[in-house]
Amino acid sequence: MAKAVCELDGAIKKLGVSDIRLSSDVEELEFSSAQAVAGSSISEHFRRSLNTLPPNQLLWVGLYDDRGECIGTCASKYEDGRGWSLQQLITQYFERVFLAEGGGKVRLASGSTAFAGMVSGTTVYVGGGYVSRAWRGRNLLGLCQRLLILTAFSKWQPDIVYGFMRPDKIQQNYHLNWGYSIAKPVALIWDKKPEQTDLHNLYFVGLGAEGICRLASDPMLTGHSIHHVSNTSRMSHPGPSRMEVSISGNEV
Repeated sequence: MAKAVCELDGAIKKLGVSDIRLSSDVEELEFSSAQAVAGSSISEHFRRSLNTLPPNQLLWVGLYDDRGECIGTCASKYEDGRGWSLQQLITQYFERVFLAEGGGKVRLASGSTAFAGMVSGTTVYVGGGYVSRAWRGRNLLGLCQRLLILTAFSKWQPDIVYGFMRPDKIQQNYHLNWGYSIAKPVALIWDKKPEQTDLHNLYFVGLGAEGICRLASDPMLTGHSIHHVSNTSRMSHPGPSRMEVSISGNEV
């Protein structure tokens, strides 16, 4: 794992990044994210007004230029959902946090995120990925995401690492480039849609122990890509053989 992280660290710095910092400070994350993307606020999952994120539940990566200014971030948070399924955890969180069209909070339909109903235990959510416009086109976010996924897994040993992604990003293989080996369409079925239209249709992306092992053995994705993403295969507790889709071929 350490070797893979070092390899990713070196690849990021070869692209001109002067410093890579790991932090568990949520206030610093908000400041750095705003600096990276011209005053934009951090995503809801990491916003202090909506979450309580002590240092033992937060880990994020900041990329900095030679002036010490943040030019990119990605973040992760540890969730101990034991006693709940991941389906319950996701439903409870979204219905509490996200505002709906026309006012009030969103509401998920019965059976939403059913694929996560058999997943339980500890999880790590990954999001909050931003890169300054001038630094885009270098695959910095993909490398940063992989570095964070491996570091977060090493720190917390979760049952699954997961996130959400828009269909247009899936079609461009962003999930593969970021290290994910699971992709499930129509992750959230809305009874009452969020006011953010880009949340209306999302994929669930993730990886379990087998996916982590693959990523750690080939962090630069030099020998593997996913040639088939199953939309119908049964997703259960993240054991090695059940959660991962087949991987082979060339670099994404």
